[in-house]
Amino acid sequence: MACTDARATAEAEERARTLDAQRAALEHGLRAAGIVFVPSRAPFVLVRVGHGGHGFLRERGIAVRRADTFPGLDGSWIRVAVRPEETTRLLLATLAELPVADRAPQVPQGKVRAARA
Repeated sequence: MACTDARATAEAEERARTLDAQRAALEHGLRAAGIVFVPSRAPFVLVRVGHGGHGFLRERGIAVRRADTFPGLDGSWIRVAVRPEETTRLLLATLAELPVADRAPQVPQGKVRAARA
């Protein structure tokens, strides 16, 4: 089968490495910006941007998923898909424009708040 031959396995492994690198770059940028997030192994990262952050990003053409539909999270959280470096840079630059009053409370670097309502 084409989906299980050596070429498919090699492609899947390469895609996994690429996704890992892209996720690491996203998490590094969020950490450097002091933005609260939940470290992930998934193709997305939960990010606490504060109430109004989802709409702020949407108004600027950045599509992220609301996370208030996940048990235990509220409207201050969004789900950010892991994307290539250029897209991640745009997201981080736009998050830097988020008005301070709308931002989620910050936590010390290396500390992540539990995702509770």
